[in-house]
Amino acid sequence: MEIFKLHKGPWKTIAEGMFQELPIKILMNPEEYVLVVIYDVKGKEIKGAAIQMYFPLCVEGPLEKAVESMPLNVVSFSKKEGDNLIKFAVVCGKPSYVVWKEDVFQKNVEELYKEVADNAKLFKYHAKVFGMKVKNLKDAGDEIKNVLLSEPLLWYVLSSALPKKEIRKAEKKLLVLGKTMDGKTYYEEVSYLKSCAIGEGDEEGRKKMVRVLCESFLLAGVPVIAFDFRNDFAGITAPNANKEEIYKFGINALEAIGFPAKAYNAAEDLKISLRYVDEEAFADIFKIGGNERKIVTAALKMREADTLDELIEAVNKTKLEFSNYEIKRSIRILHLIRSKYSALFSKDAYLEKVFEHVEPVGKISIINMGKLRDLRSMRLFVAAVLQAISNKLKGSYSKELIGAVVIQNAGEILRRQDNVSRWIINCLEELLHSGIGLILETETIALLPKKVKELIEAEISIVRTKPLDIAVRHKFKKPARILVRPTLSNI
Repeated sequence: MEIFKLHKGPWKTIAEGMFQELPIKILMNPEEYVLVVIYDVKGKEIKGAAIQMYFPLCVEGPLEKAVESMPLNVVSFSKKEGDNLIKFAVVCGKPSYVVWKEDVFQKNVEELYKEVADNAKLFKYHAKVFGMKVKNLKDAGDEIKNVLLSEPLLWYVLSSALPKKEIRKAEKKLLVLGKTMDGKTYYEEVSYLKSCAIGEGDEEGRKKMVRVLCESFLLAGVPVIAFDFRNDFAGITAPNANKEEIYKFGINALEAIGFPAKAYNAAEDLKISLRYVDEEAFADIFKIGGNERKIVTAALKMREADTLDELIEAVNKTKLEFSNYEIKRSIRILHLIRSKYSALFSKDAYLEKVFEHVEPVGKISIINMGKLRDLRSMRLFVAAVLQAISNKLKGSYSKELIGAVVIQNAGEILRRQDNVSRWIINCLEELLHSGIGLILETETIALLPKKVKELIEAEISIVRTKPLDIAVRHKFKKPARILVRPTLSNI
């Protein structure tokens, strides 16, 4: 595809082609600024383009913590090369759509360049505060530069420039899942997989299917939040080392690639504030009954306690028509809960951080659930995070898919018919209403409650693991049998 003469050139093409039916060109100038151009084409005529600019930097030091505290749109990721872990920070400009006129296009590129250059200076200033060493790509050496340039699809994944109105072809984003039994590439629209359950087969097959779906969403510009119970997402930032496996599969648009990710540890990086916990669910999960249940739920309804200590204090001050014995007994129950689960709760819950990381599209937030001690704490934590995301969206409505949530072990999480399951299901309904898709993985789909099955539009059953062979049953489409593509990231 053609390109105009641009500011701060010459701009050299480092990758181009077709991706998800959109022509794309990725360019780099001598200062190592990267420009992504996604063309709006009607017939043979270019109507306009979505553009976004980036400036990659090589970093040594506590990059992840620094990025969290910066008021900038910066993506951090790392790549293992031999024994070395190379860290990159990518300063991102805002995406924009421009009509295909030379003067307009050039002006927009100049503005993008100035914005990214100013933000890069600000990043370097903040980096010094955190004791980091920052190098421009051209000063880091050819070896480091080649590490970054070896993954051209990275820039597409980072880009939030996929236009929603101007480029009509992008209105139906297509996911590449694999091949049909007669060898044809199988595409599926994002909208048809906005709520799906993955079940049957063995754990390995379900793990791979979840990863393929997540990758497909990310490539389509849909951010993902994943509850990881088995450390299944550990390799998602690195490309699949077995590139030959991808090439042999025979889908030309696919390349091995790692995805930008941010990992959080439940009960360490993220905690629960009791202020936002469903009181009946809390009583159910800790099996509090009788008048003690009434006392504890009444204290929770006041929405003043964040921690168990504060809840104990609130119960101690209760003036309800209960005996002193019942109040003291309620406090003893809460002390027992605190002795095992105090690490779960905090005033500074930070659950919103999960959603903030993925707001620029094409990124994944991973919540590692391995630190939680039992199913009880896992169920409570899943519900609290879903509630936090729902609160963030404030009951908004969206026909378009703006994100997706992955819940592993969903059958076990939702198996009990109690107020915890009710709370989680209510959150799932609210999230779907707001444009958040669902990927529920379970040992068998039969374990899911009836109300959850009513929310599910696509059921994916693992028929065979090697090669991964699935059967897809959809409420609004004919069933399909698919040989699933290899993962693009390391698994």
